[in-house]
Amino acid sequence: MRVKFYQIYQDLELEEKIVSARAIVNRYQGKDETFKTLYNVFKEYNDNLETRMKQIPNIQLKLTPDLFFLKYKKNIT
Repeated sequence: MRVKFYQIYQDLELEEKIVSARAIVNRYQGKDETFKTLYNVFKEYNDNLETRMKQIPNIQLKLTPDLFFLKYKKNIT
């Protein structure tokens, strides 16, 4: 176990990250902090959305705006 902690310590130094007891324990437990930029968050969301949209049949995509319009129209009158 001591060897594992030392290896984690060396890895953190090589990655030029701040080395602390908390950082070593988190790495050991697999809880490394990973940060994403806002761009990466949106890109990941859009990629997932594109994949999900391909799974929806085209007929359903064409009908959705019509159904929304009818529902909206009913609420007005």
